[in-house]
Amino acid sequence: KSVALFGHSMGCTTTLRMALELPRNTRKFIVLVAPALMLPSKTVNANTAASKGTPMHPRGRVRSFVDRLLAAGRQIFVDAPFGYFLRRVVGKPNFWITSLQSVVWGNPSDVSDADGLRFQWPAIGRGWETGLLAFTRSRLFNIDAYAGGDAALLSDVLDLPDTKVIVVAGGSDKIIPPRASRGIAERFFLRFVPLPGRG
Repeated sequence: KSVALFGHSMGCTTTLRMALELPRNTRKFIVLVAPALMLPSKTVNANTAASKGTPMHPRGRVRSFVDRLLAAGRQIFVDAPFGYFLRRVVGKPNFWITSLQSVVWGNPSDVSDADGLRFQWPAIGRGWETGLLAFTRSRLFNIDAYAGGDAALLSDVLDLPDTKVIVVAGGSDKIIPPRASRGIAERFFLRFVPLPGRG
């Protein structure tokens, strides 16, 4: 049994974790496109959570209450306004065409109206902005981070039997520079596939 897994940008972490969840005897071919791995981020100590079944100290109860209060405040004063802003901006007809032409694609003439619609339709769905904000927060603050970080995650995947990983990067990518993707490939001795002139 063989499986091909594809990950793009920040989604490469999810792809690698998925590879670890598959049965070890499954043959895996993994393509990481412009991987946003090993980016600088703020470290959060995962050992601050209370152990199961251990009575919580009064100070711990206060901290738990404060954490819930902060989470509620974040939802009201950060997530809701940013979610509204994202829906308004991303839902505009010309947003994806302009973004693809100026940032993502290497050559603006390669972008058609159909390309814009393919990106726009998923953004119209309800609740996508909440997922995007939660995902971005988890990456920025190392929430639910893999023990040892992205480097350990990639190493563990490469230790799996019958597993091949390649890295692909656009030569004109303005978000994840091709040198960063090449650096990951060289560090882990992976095949690197550059796409000249592509974003």
